[in-house]
Amino acid sequence: MFFPPTFSGGAAPPLPSGSLGSVSSGSLASSPTTRPQVTVIAPGAGTQCNALVYKELGLSPEFKVEIVGQSRAPYDRYPAQWPEGCQEPNLESFSRKVVENRVIDQSKWLILGSRGGQVVLPCLWEVYNDGIPPAIVVNGGCAMALPRRDGRAPPAWPERAVTFLLLGGQDYFKAGCEQEYNARYANSREAPPFDYVRYTRKHAPKTNRTTAILYVAEMEHMPQAPLLALVLPHALRALANWERLSWGDEHFRALQETLHRAGCWNGQVSFTTETGAWKNLPFGRSAACTNFARAGA
Repeated sequence: MFFPPTFSGGAAPPLPSGSLGSVSSGSLASSPTTRPQVTVIAPGAGTQCNALVYKELGLSPEFKVEIVGQSRAPYDRYPAQWPEGCQEPNLESFSRKVVENRVIDQSKWLILGSRGGQVVLPCLWEVYNDGIPPAIVVNGGCAMALPRRDGRAPPAWPERAVTFLLLGGQDYFKAGCEQEYNARYANSREAPPFDYVRYTRKHAPKTNRTTAILYVAEMEHMPQAPLLALVLPHALRALANWERLSWGDEHFRALQETLHRAGCWNGQVSFTTETGAWKNLPFGRSAACTNFARAGA
């Protein structure tokens, strides 16, 4: 099991000046109430490093952006079942506060990243199950080997959840997943070499028909701002219209074409179809991308 090196316990770092509110910071831009709400769970979502990306998204006529919580707050630390985790306040107690404040009920979409995907989203799954709003999970934290809690398995991934996982080839989460995979199959001669996308797919329920994975070879743990700005609008549209528009195919192809035209990103968009099969849309100009696509990663 892999546990990331950041925010794993101990006292939270001091809050930077001008930090976001303790539970909800309010909308990033004044907006008509008719615009559907994108709720960004701040811990782990890069709301400081990529603040301009979220601000621009909130200025769009399509989306109202609401930042909930803040990074580096006293609760921004892993729970006790994680190595070097902490008793409350932690991200589990923060998740309960999000539920109590009915934040999810007001949300058309969720965006979570890093530890938010590892801790907060599974906590929300436990409460909302199939009623969870469509979620973009930066770093794919919910699709990892997560620790047991009080002897119980982590909350199950809902069968009807609509989920978009953004994975990076330069993300240390990838290295951690590979480490966990290799340890699990250390004595197996038949296990195939580690493949990040295949590893991630196996964590989604086999009966789920609404999971997408965007793998970008150049992406780091904190997505580069130009990349995130390209991805978010397409991903939000795809998740909102998935079943109505042939399982999101139109918007996923638009995302593929946008990333390909950018000329600096390599990887593929993968998503489940109505039959449960995965469809792969490679993008990029490099030989590495071509080999990646041929391998069916």
